[in-house]
Amino acid sequence: MRLSGESTGSATTPEALVRERVRRTREEAERAFWAMRQVCIFPFPEGSAIIVAISTSRERTMMITGLFRRAVLAAVIGSVAPTIASADTSTCTVKSLSIETRKGAVSVSIEVATTPETRELGLMNRTQLAPDAGMLFVYPPDRAIAFWMKNTLIPLDMLFIDGAGGIQFIKHEAQPHDLTPIPGPTGIAARAALEINGGRAEELGIEVGDRIRPIWAEEGMGCEGS
Repeated sequence: MRLSGESTGSATTPEALVRERVRRTREEAERAFWAMRQVCIFPFPEGSAIIVAISTSRERTMMITGLFRRAVLAAVIGSVAPTIASADTSTCTVKSLSIETRKGAVSVSIEVATTPETRELGLMNRTQLAPDAGMLFVYPPDRAIAFWMKNTLIPLDMLFIDGAGGIQFIKHEAQPHDLTPIPGPTGIAARAALEINGGRAEELGIEVGDRIRPIWAEEGMGCEGS
């Protein structure tokens, strides 16, 4: 989970977001339903239609059953779930990232997180990461960022990168579930951060001062960060 000023609370999974949005939308729909003063035809999932006459009388009100609630729930889940699922898919087209080290170039297969939702989820709950894989977090310019390891199950190296692609700071072997802000409570001014397997930066010879390709500066890539 990332601490970049976007969220410092509990981890939010796509499933939790679906449940919360379903709850809120259902409540709003029910409030609007009771306020109506006309005859409505509401389609239910079974394909039939029930005509409900609304009035302020207690007898009419009692006619509304759990069918309405189930219909609203089904309709909302159908419309919300695709939105939540797409929040985990980066729009950035880059799949491989080149890192220029003093010993030569190395390549890392990356996932790119460019939105608050994807950055917050990060690599949480992953039980493994391929040896030459990682996740690149891209932020808007002029932002202090800090990470922690809440709900992260594997050790990670964290590389903090400036706007020109220069590596400013490396946290080696960040430990699972550690809530200590990295690199510190005030964060570091960075344009991006790269997470790879713990110990991998040393194995690949990656050091502070090395450079990565600044994909956020390339037009049409969708990697700017929001």
